[in-house]
Amino acid sequence: MKEIIKKLINSEIEDAVIQVHVARQALYDSLDAVKQKEVLVAGQVAVERGRSGPAFPNEDVRRAETAMRLRRDAEYQRLQQKLQDARANLALAEAALERERSAHSGLVAAVNLLSAKAQAGRDTSGLKDEIARALGIGSDKSDSNGQSAQASKAPAVSTDNTTDAGTENSQTQDNEDGLETGTFTILEVRDGKSPGTVRAWCEGPEGKVAVYAKNGVGQILRNSLHRQVEAKYRRGNKGLIAFNVRLAG
Repeated sequence: MKEIIKKLINSEIEDAVIQVHVARQALYDSLDAVKQKEVLVAGQVAVERGRSGPAFPNEDVRRAETAMRLRRDAEYQRLQQKLQDARANLALAEAALERERSAHSGLVAAVNLLSAKAQAGRDTSGLKDEIARALGIGSDKSDSNGQSAQASKAPAVSTDNTTDAGTENSQTQDNEDGLETGTFTILEVRDGKSPGTVRAWCEGPEGKVAVYAKNGVGQILRNSLHRQVEAKYRRGNKGLIAFNVRLAG
């Protein structure tokens, strides 16, 4: 029951809200950069002159010339791609936030039901086990002598990650016991070989190191580029395997 309450209190919603804010700000920054480039090129076209006057004498011609120059501008195309990536990252961050909110609401409802059954004097062991399995934690059980039985283990979580050379490194986590914690500055983020895997090149307490993560944790790494994060991790053969990441501070 203590583990269930701990999960209820230590909600990941706060981190998810922060990630939405970071992703939204990145989108605004990308939009500003694109607009500034468009204004710059449009201004250059407007003031360009030919032998007998303006090189592009009417608005339609100027608009067409501006569009053509932007299509040929490598920097503008890079900014457009960055804008598309920012939109995708915001969508992913918002989806992650909705998942956390839904999961938390479901947990609150389950705990309320558990409390009601306990107050009514009904057996709650089955419901506790169901909640524990859903959360991936052990449940507290007592035998007939009142001695605490060994907590059941949560299903192992397999995390597939990718090294720089493209080889895959698989790590298995039974629970969070034994995880190390550290603060890292994210210098570079790349996609791994496995779907949903992210490789972040970071500056940590022991120098530069590769940190790997999957799915939602990987998305937090991606959205935290050039920022400091706190990570819970295990040491793998080719780097660190992160199981929980949040912005530092």
